[in-house]
Amino acid sequence: MLGLRVLPDNATLPLVLKACPRLNDVELGKRVRSSILGTDLMEDVRVATSLVDFDCQCGVVEDARYVFGRMAERNGDLWNAMINGYLGVGDHEEAISVFVEIGRQSVRPSSLTVVALLLACGEAMELRLGQELHCCSLRIGLFHEYPHVGTALIGFYAKFLPEGFAQCV
Repeated sequence: MLGLRVLPDNATLPLVLKACPRLNDVELGKRVRSSILGTDLMEDVRVATSLVDFDCQCGVVEDARYVFGRMAERNGDLWNAMINGYLGVGDHEEAISVFVEIGRQSVRPSSLTVVALLLACGEAMELRLGQELHCCSLRIGLFHEYPHVGTALIGFYAKFLPEGFAQCV
């Protein structure tokens, strides 16, 4: 593409960044990342989400948090990317703190957000927050609409309750 003097844009850059770790070409991803930082492309939520994903896959969650923090507008995909980034490095408390930020922004969590947070709550032994997520998923219809939310709830409660009780979920 560059050989043809075609500049990458907000549609192609996320795809390139997604491909780099899969192709074991992290160096190319780092070069692409460097070319994006400080440009108007940083304002595009799809580009920012791909940067957060890339940084987290490379284990540099601090860089992902920097990109995340610079975004004026955050969609569900960007929130989920940051939460999953923290989960990927085992920082369950930070994943939970990102979720708390979601609540302050009045963003409706998706089923993927709830599933990720139930994992974090289980690992961090946060029974109360997990129960609140259970109630939230019932209230906004995620529990009945998405079977994977119920599966995540079973896994969550299995960490806290006697054997067999989680089946009641």
